[in-house]
Amino acid sequence: MRTLEAGVTTVRDLGADQYMDIAMRDLINRGEMIGPRMSSRLRPVHHRNAISQRGHATAGGIADGVPEVLRAVRQQIAAAPT
Repeated sequence: MRTLEAGVTTVRDLGADQYMDIAMRDLINRGEMIGPRMSSRLRPVHHRNAISQRGHATAGGIADGVPEVLRAVRQQIAAAPT
């Protein structure tokens, strides 16, 4: 509501823990919450070596090898339908 009151009608969210951005977007789209139009994105999936270089994991997760990447991406697609 505050965002709309400030004159912003569309926002882009690059990802929130537990897919809260997707939940908020869906509430707004169903008219159960007042807010701007939201565009949300899937989270990045990283290889374990990339995480160790940065020292932390991302919300998208860690996937080593093709089967794990497919699992991580499918999980995100299922959780974040458009």
